[in-house]
Amino acid sequence: MWVLLSNEMNFGGRFQYPALSLGCLSWYPLVKSLWRDWRLPKPAHLLRKQQILVILAASTGLASVFAVQIQHSTDVSYSRDSRYEVGLMLSKFADRKYTIATTEAGLLPLYSKWRTIDTWGLNDEWIAHNGGITQQYLERQRPAIIVFHAVAGTSSPRGARWNKQVSVLREYAEQHHFKLAAAFGVSRKDMIFYNIKPDLAESDEIVQAIGSTDYAWFEGGKAENFAKLHSPEVPR
Repeated sequence: MWVLLSNEMNFGGRFQYPALSLGCLSWYPLVKSLWRDWRLPKPAHLLRKQQILVILAASTGLASVFAVQIQHSTDVSYSRDSRYEVGLMLSKFADRKYTIATTEAGLLPLYSKWRTIDTWGLNDEWIAHNGGITQQYLERQRPAIIVFHAVAGTSSPRGARWNKQVSVLREYAEQHHFKLAAAFGVSRKDMIFYNIKPDLAESDEIVQAIGSTDYAWFEGGKAENFAKLHSPEVPR
């Protein structure tokens, strides 16, 4: 199960939590017959030195597992994330029944309360069953806002499949003349793009509100709005 998981969305090692729980629940039925199958001596029949060696070996194995867990837990940091603030701002327009299409299907849909297309497909049956987001699907859904996280290079943690998704969203936004409200990032190789449909009654207000956000990057620090400098190229 673990090797089949896609790692693009594994923020903070969060996929490890359910896998660890399943492992803790399922390991005993898998190994309980090994003692008999391998004809190993019962612990009570081992010599004192052998018992000590077995205990030391088991303790060393468990200690190494816990050491890795502790190291990973201390590496996880929690920072202010302005996707929360943008979501709150958009919640003012939740009653307009607009749709947002986004790779960031977390804070934005939760706090905006907008109808949301999760373009990665974790929460969208059609996308999950049809190999990814397409221009035709976007045409049917007619999103009012398109938000995507673009990371340079196929060797990035998000990989080529993620970049293909970003290309579909970028092309749709360009073909339908969406306004680029912001391209927030700590570098030009890693940016979150906010694109607004031009014919919305609230288009200018939303563009202004997003573009003027004092944007905190989710990994820490303040993000630059590269759209204010000039129209930034989407990382590839």
